[in-house]
This record gives sequence, structure tokens and C-alpha cells, in this order.
Amino acid sequence: MGITAFRNSFLLWDRDTGEPFGNINTWVDGGVANNDFMLQCIADALQKPVYRPYTLKMTSCGAAFMAGLGANIWTSLEELKSLKPDETVFQPQESSSYYRKAFTNWEKAVSRSKAWHTAEVVI
Repeated sequence: MGITAFRNSFLLWDRDTGEPFGNINTWVDGGVANNDFMLQCIADALQKPVYRPYTLKMTSCGAAFMAGLGANIWTSLEELKSLKPDETVFQPQESSSYYRKAFTNWEKAVSRSKAWHTAEVVI
């Protein structure tokens, strides 16, 4: 689980500064969003809140919202925004120094594993 959290967090890090991207909210949905441990790891690694919406099927929900707009069930995007129920928010709990070290070690491990299949095997 931790490796998947690192991989997901890695996508949100600025490679130039070595810091998580500044002013973005991290929203999750889909199967991995069912795992509280994973989401807490991501929040800790990024040192930013991670938001899980009330439904993990946001693609279906969005399609239903758009169909409702087309059928005049709702009249505007603002009306849809008012329907937004509470979400679960995972706040960072572990210090960033722990995750910085773990993240650096993870990056080293990934780097070392590259091109392993091209190495010649000597018996």
C-alpha cells in the first residue's frame, strides 16, 4: 500500500523544487479511495489535505449531473454545486521529514530497479 501511495504522491511533486505542488487540492475517487490508510499516507507524504467525495463513482455522478442539466432537472452549474454533500478530509498527521526520507529511499529503489531485465545473467 505504501508504494502505491508514494507513486500517487510522486505525480503531485514538483521535480524542480522537490516539494509538492503549491496551491492544488488533492481529490481522489475510484477503488483506491476506499482505503483510508492509503489516503492518509498520501496526505502525510504531500503534507496537504486529501479529499474523498461522498461517492467514489464521480464519472457516473458527473454524467448523471450533465444529463440532468440537459433534461432541465437543474438549471445551472451553480445549482449543482449546492448539491455537494460533505466529503471526508484526510489531514497530514506524520511529520514531513519522515516522508521525505522514505520518499527519497523509494526514488532510489525505483532508480535501481530500472533496466534490470536487460542485464546479462552469468551462471
